[in-house]
Amino acid sequence: MFVVSKGPFSKILSAADMVISYSSTCIEEAVQNNIPVILFDQWRRYNHFNISEVMEAQSLCLKPAYYVVKPQLLAQTIKKTFDLSANCLLDAKELIDYKYPTNYKMNFATFVKETLEGIPC
Repeated sequence: MFVVSKGPFSKILSAADMVISYSSTCIEEAVQNNIPVILFDQWRRYNHFNISEVMEAQSLCLKPAYYVVKPQLLAQTIKKTFDLSANCLLDAKELIDYKYPTNYKMNFATFVKETLEGIPC
């Protein structure tokens, strides 16, 4: 295992086994690409998916994301997440609460197009 903290994001994400973040769009990118995410938030300010806090890493089951606030649980959660996701991919049903629906993407693209068309030159 190695840690990458800089470089072209598309290359980093394509090689990632997991993403550890506090608050970033990389969270959505990882989940969209079936890469597990650990939300590390020792200040309890940002629970991106409004999920339960990890209280004990050994009892975790495979999920798209985990919310860790205790620094002493981070290493254990990383190892457990890596073990759980090593040979498994989550199916669409398990990801439904974490991914944007396909029609949402289309709505967003339409919103951007209409916004840009409405800007006077």
